[in-house]
Amino acid sequence: MKRHIYILALAIASLLAVSCDKEIGMVDFNEQPRLIINSLMTANDTANFVELHLTGNTETKPVKGAQVRIFVNGSLSEEVTSDSSTYMIKSQFESGDKVKIEAKTDKYEASAEVVVPDTVEVLSIDSVEVVMYDKYHYAQHFMRYFIRIKDLSALSETKYYRLSVTQEVTTVGGYGVYDGIVDHVSYYTYLNHEYAYSSDIALSEGEIKKENNFEDVDDIDMVENIYNYYGLFRSSYFKNGEYTLAIDIKEPYYRSEGYAENIQFEIRSIPRSEYFYLQAITSFQNYEEGYALSPTPIVPSNVNGGTGIFSVSAMAKAVVTRDLLKIKKGAKIW
Repeated sequence: MKRHIYILALAIASLLAVSCDKEIGMVDFNEQPRLIINSLMTANDTANFVELHLTGNTETKPVKGAQVRIFVNGSLSEEVTSDSSTYMIKSQFESGDKVKIEAKTDKYEASAEVVVPDTVEVLSIDSVEVVMYDKYHYAQHFMRYFIRIKDLSALSETKYYRLSVTQEVTTVGGYGVYDGIVDHVSYYTYLNHEYAYSSDIALSEGEIKKENNFEDVDDIDMVENIYNYYGLFRSSYFKNGEYTLAIDIKEPYYRSEGYAENIQFEIRSIPRSEYFYLQAITSFQNYEEGYALSPTPIVPSNVNGGTGIFSVSAMAKAVVTRDLLKIKKGAKIW
């Protein structure tokens, strides 16, 4: 039996990033290095890039000076090289395009090909305020957003998606108030990418709903609960090509004078290969070595002649804005 080792630790930058700089794979100790292609691109994006490395027993080796060629629908779109392991891609892609990548060095070469999925249509976004109580009976305030989307291509086949959210909150405070007139204004802005999806059946598919009322076994987890880090979901729950996502976002903490809030929803239609790749990465993040009921995850690859992942997604965006009681210098607050 061959002896294997996992050669890389996971490094996914954020939900908004389109690539990570290391792959997870299995190699034999005596196996020759393989070229790793690592790229999760987005259609109609100007910031796409490819990362190239070589596999190794304990760590990967960056690949510089390789030739990377991008083909769109069978025609050469561009050829790039780089003095680092990052290769910037300027080609633009649209839904339905067949995109192929070829990477080549003096000793190694690899390739991959995907078809860019159809972009979903965001039909509407509604919201309602929700109050929940934690186990200490403290009230937590959320806004529940209902994002209605449409993808007619899901009528004929199973489609795959990723949801990411960016909540930008600017708190506004006035001070130096004389006779009710604001003399100075302070602003503080922060970003939040977290949301709760327990009320959505598609986003929570396959998760085990744990109960907290079993006193004798409350601290015993027979099966590990896996969190959906990348907001993956399928069209299995669509009806007539439509589905309404339901997610909860915490209400911002703000000063009494007011705040401004922008919430950007990004829904990516992704190829099947990217869906199962990120699903495996999710399992790896929850993997606990030596845990009897936690089998070692195997991360799939769609790269020929090497390993890694190559994908192009199609993204739809929608923004919800709230601007409440924004204070300006000279404003009268009472």
